[in-house]
Amino acid sequence: MLVGIHCEGTFDDKTLKELIKRIAIDAGITEEIKFRVKTADGSITKSSIEAALGLFLEIKPECSFGIFVTDTDGDSHKCSNVRRLVREACLLGIDHSFGVVGCPDPVIEEWFLDEENAIKNILGFAGTEPLPFGDIISPKDRYHYMISKSNDDITKTDDDVHLEIVRLIDMGKLRSSSRSFDTFYKDTLAKMRSLYANV
Repeated sequence: MLVGIHCEGTFDDKTLKELIKRIAIDAGITEEIKFRVKTADGSITKSSIEAALGLFLEIKPECSFGIFVTDTDGDSHKCSNVRRLVREACLLGIDHSFGVVGCPDPVIEEWFLDEENAIKNILGFAGTEPLPFGDIISPKDRYHYMISKSNDDITKTDDDVHLEIVRLIDMGKLRSSSRSFDTFYKDTLAKMRSLYANV
């Protein structure tokens, strides 16, 4: 299965690849999941969506489906706007259901703060205590600060530590802790199962 990813930056695409692999396992897909990535290097726009669709569909082989992920940044209208743009772009010659849209609220790092157990395990925080640095308001800043201050292994980059966290998260706990992730999970799982059933 070849999956297209359109997201805001390279950090997000690494995260999404790992999450999609985890969801594929839950969908019962045993074949290797491959990716074609187009980052927006900023906010997702109509033109960036159209460029991503070109990459996903015009280069052979075509992607099975595309995933479009944008942080809401606390703006509930941002998600509905991106959903509309993806739906409209996909209607220009392909099935409107080609695109799955994810909207981490407010940012993708919040998903890992919400699950929290993987962070505690990888970074060695006490399981019974709240995650540290709660005075940092931005979830993105808090998450990255937590990793940079706690990564004592000079053989691992902060990105390496982040990917260890992603691979360890409890998907069930994350789904119950984050409505935005639960929606993304269900939509991606359903899309994978529908495609796999037709193989």
